Amino acid sequence: RARNQETSPLFNGVDAELTPDGTSNVKVQFKTFWIFGLIPIKAPETARGELEITYLDGDMRICRGDKGNLFVLLMEDSSVRLNRKEGKGSDGGGVEQ
Repeated sequence: RARNQETSPLFNGVDAELTPDGTSNVKVQFKTFWIFGLIPIKAPETARGELEITYLDGDMRICRGDKGNLFVLLMEDSSVRLNRKEGKGSDGGGVEQ
């Protein structure tokens, strides 16, 4: 699981399931979109994508999405794990930002 969250002023975000697909690709199934960080919207089954990872270390992942977007994802807190349930759990923060 991963959570990507924007910062001020909107705080929009998304929760997704990530599934490895080979050595440098990841399939993404979006689960919940968050509007202003407060309003959850369940993602449809068709909300999918793929990432090609071009750089990876313990704190950062650089990848390109199947629509051509470039993502630089930073590990916020490696000790935090997201719940398996939909939405924000008692564990608080996200895994990636």
